[in-house]
Amino acid sequence: NLQRDGMLYRFTAINGRIGTSDISGDLAVNAAGDIPSMTGKLASRQLSFDDLGALFGGGKNAPAAERASDRLLPDVQLHTERLRQMNAEVDYSALDVMSEDFPLRGFGTHISLQGGVLVLKPLAFQFPQGKLSGELKIDGRKDVAVTSVDARFSDIRIESFIKSADKPLSGTVEARAKLTGTGKSVHDAASTANGLVTVV
Repeated sequence: NLQRDGMLYRFTAINGRIGTSDISGDLAVNAAGDIPSMTGKLASRQLSFDDLGALFGGGKNAPAAERASDRLLPDVQLHTERLRQMNAEVDYSALDVMSEDFPLRGFGTHISLQGGVLVLKPLAFQFPQGKLSGELKIDGRKDVAVTSVDARFSDIRIESFIKSADKPLSGTVEARAKLTGTGKSVHDAASTANGLVTVV
């Protein structure tokens, strides 16, 4: 449903798909300012981890020239100019996450985009045992983005990440990573990153 009140547009009862992920919720866009401002709350019953690439212009459903490689961290160019075209405050959550590489169970975050700076805080992934929580920041005020992450792993069972029946390692992992890097892709930013990683 679409309602308009002057330059305020409200999209309610959204029900659709992005790639193979379902999405529903409500959004409002205020176009009265110099750039549009969006607020809202969205949720998915089932999120495909591959569809997260759409946030960065990549993923399996992107054009072939922009598709991410098979690397763990995508080498797709971050289009910083897009981050400067809108402000936003949006909550997003997913009850279940489909992933071939990670044993994920749920996901939730608050997406804040202000003045070309994208912040996902809190950023929370649920595992069968344990969770990953933290903050991701992409500063897109310049052509080359500065990416920083502060992530905590708590009560993670290391054997959950070993796909084979033989589990040479077992136990609980506690970890924290505070990293900052610069680059035109997530992969580039990670390869230039400096910071601190602690694992127990």
